[in-house]
Amino acid sequence: MLRPILLVFLVACASPVDWVFHNGVVHTLVEGQEPASAIAIREGKIAFVGNDASALALAGNGTRVINLAGRALLPGFHDAHMHLMGFGESLRTLDLVDTGSLEEVVQETAKWAEKVPEGDWIVGSGWDQNDWDSSRMPTHHVLSEAIRTNPVLLWRVDGHAVLVNQSAMDAVGLHAGTSDPPGGRLLREPDGALSGVLLDRATHLITSVIPAPNEEELGFRLEAAVSMLHRLGVTAIGDAGVDSAGVEFYRAAAAEGRLPLRVSIMLDAQDELALASWLPGGPRPDLDGHGVISLRAVKAFADGALGSRGAALQEDYADDPGNQGLILTSPEVLQALASRCKKSGFQLCTHAIGDRGCQSVLDAYAATFAPGGDLRFRLEHAQVLTQRQIEQMASLGIVASMQAQHATSDMPWVEARVGKNRAEGAYAWRWLMNAGVPIAGGTDAPVEFPDPLASFWSAVTRTDAEGNPPGGWFPQHRMTRSEALQHLIRTPAWASFQEARMGTLEVGKLADVVVLSDNPLTAPESVLRDLKVEMTIFNGVLVHPKQAAF
Repeated sequence: MLRPILLVFLVACASPVDWVFHNGVVHTLVEGQEPASAIAIREGKIAFVGNDASALALAGNGTRVINLAGRALLPGFHDAHMHLMGFGESLRTLDLVDTGSLEEVVQETAKWAEKVPEGDWIVGSGWDQNDWDSSRMPTHHVLSEAIRTNPVLLWRVDGHAVLVNQSAMDAVGLHAGTSDPPGGRLLREPDGALSGVLLDRATHLITSVIPAPNEEELGFRLEAAVSMLHRLGVTAIGDAGVDSAGVEFYRAAAAEGRLPLRVSIMLDAQDELALASWLPGGPRPDLDGHGVISLRAVKAFADGALGSRGAALQEDYADDPGNQGLILTSPEVLQALASRCKKSGFQLCTHAIGDRGCQSVLDAYAATFAPGGDLRFRLEHAQVLTQRQIEQMASLGIVASMQAQHATSDMPWVEARVGKNRAEGAYAWRWLMNAGVPIAGGTDAPVEFPDPLASFWSAVTRTDAEGNPPGGWFPQHRMTRSEALQHLIRTPAWASFQEARMGTLEVGKLADVVVLSDNPLTAPESVLRDLKVEMTIFNGVLVHPKQAAF
């Protein structure tokens, strides 16, 4: 009993704290610990967690005292898997999310083209043929007819397929005789002509010639992305697939104070320069000493995406007989990469969506290390799994990095893709948790909007925003509210080796916190979807809103 009193006495003697939050419900996320009612923050760290009276005793001149009036306070949300600069690009380029038809996609693109100089590339993202009356992949003809003087590249929502117009194909010399590259596919019409849709590695045939954005535009994208994340209560992310130039961009931004976000970098496995530069020196938990960049992971790809039928399945797609998807990286290359990462102390995080893709990764991991270590190698997405694969994940200590919103976005068409039996093992959170496999939650933004409260809703209900289907889609896989909160905050911190600094509210940990309008663990479901982020603190500094609203 003396230790908390002594701690408060010692802290109080040091200097007044910068912030006191009291009269709230403070979810520390420390296992077995009941909610507190107050915290104090000093110099970017948590200085006290406990009761109101003890916290208020630490206040002095200059302390900002916030009466939470029953609101919930918790550690900042941690998106385990997203693409920060891709999200920033989506905020500054043509947005095609929620377009209801190919015709609407073309209309929106034509409007955008009106403000683009002739000959310049037009880039957009977000279309999804599964949201249209016909779920068949589009062809380029209507787009090519509408826009003739600009090459156009439009990313499908999953980032694994593009639709391009004839001008874009002409710009890079694509034609009916062009062969599919390894790990990619050019979709074709019945007569063999190119349809204008390119899958997975085939997209590189186009993207490799698009002019890169300049430093000023990159800065705008970073600022837009980070600002939006702060509004959403996100204070830490895992950035999946950063190349050499991206690492240097982040280092410069951190040195200049333009990166108020914890970023765990996963190096792009396809960038040999990045691997050769960083793996030999081992993990950098605090790259350059600014407290915001961790570099100790590598991102690889095993297969494509389910929505574009590129995820590698053990049996044919139910709605595309003869197609079992694409393997993007051979098992031999994956195993060599896993060994290389293990030797350097780096974590390997491999995109695998279909059950065949997941098995390829698990085989590579199993050949590289025995159960019982603490490598925390990851399966990114892990969308279609068998019970045997889940048991293998548990045995090897593999982390499942998953996105709850993917389940509720994909549920209208998943059974058509894989059939009902395989669909039961899709987004199988309960099977994974029952087996002891940790699930680190994220959004894969810009594939999904990086709203952790939307992810929380998806995880606990397995319904869309309107509550459909009633009772949830394969409701046996729903998470409890406590599990959902853990998988969006504490588990991502652990899954990126950051648990000593973040993920829970404990004295000495980083003061990255979020205030919500209501208690996510007890609010009625009727208001749960309307939870709001009312305040975000990063490193002890208010970053959303610009002035405290209460």
